[in-house]
Amino acid sequence: MTRFGAVTLAMVFGALIGCGSSGGGGAAGAGGGAAVGGSSASGSGVDGTKLVSALTSDDKVKICDWFASLVGGYGKSNTCGMGSFQPPLSQSDCTQQFSVCDAKVSDYEACSKANEEAQKACTDAAFATAFSTDACKAVLAAGC
Repeated sequence: MTRFGAVTLAMVFGALIGCGSSGGGGAAGAGGGAAVGGSSASGSGVDGTKLVSALTSDDKVKICDWFASLVGGYGKSNTCGMGSFQPPLSQSDCTQQFSVCDAKVSDYEACSKANEEAQKACTDAAFATAFSTDACKAVLAAGC
């Protein structure tokens, strides 16, 4: 994987949902396992206008469950030939390590989806396209 893809994915998702020091990161990966805790690939159910920095504990649970379902489930390994990205190890690990930034939830979710799709294609071009979306630009600009 190019530096662009590896570093940027780690910055965006590792910072937003840094999921523990035991190897799990919060990066988007391929797969779309069953929904966890009632979440779906269409969104977490958290108000998209909220800032990540203003999320309640319940909001963090919803986002963590949604994100885990998007990338294959808690503790799963999702590997692209260009790099390996790990979903959170557990809901508790994810919510305890949840980072704070000033991105809107809707931008975080849209960027997560774009990167999940890029992970499926597993090409530099796909990752470059994902990170050129307005949502991912907003997430990066918010310091996530």
